[in-house]
Amino acid sequence: EVAALQNALEPFKQGMTLLMGDMNFGYTRMKGSESDRLFKAGWRIAKSTMTTIDQIWTSRSLTPYMQEEEGPTIPEKLLDGTSDHRPSVVDIWIPVSAGLSGGGDDAVIKA
Repeated sequence: EVAALQNALEPFKQGMTLLMGDMNFGYTRMKGSESDRLFKAGWRIAKSTMTTIDQIWTSRSLTPYMQEEEGPTIPEKLLDGTSDHRPSVVDIWIPVSAGLSGGGDDAVIKA
């Protein structure tokens, strides 16, 4: 599965790219593990998602724009019956210079 992700995302890893999902593996830097292979391929995990299987990874160029202090939360009423585990959330700020926002202010993506 990780090899397929790496192949599919290879053309995008130099840009500002997010990889999010229920990874079905825990984060570890043990040599050869799924997360180690993603890390070696240039992806960086949001620290707040290191202990969950719902993980958020970014390309290196997007990593500096993750905001993880006092992370955002999802209201409990929206979580009822949506998943068998708690989803992960981080704010990612996209600078205007990236050409992705329509106005003069930086854009924020809730990932």
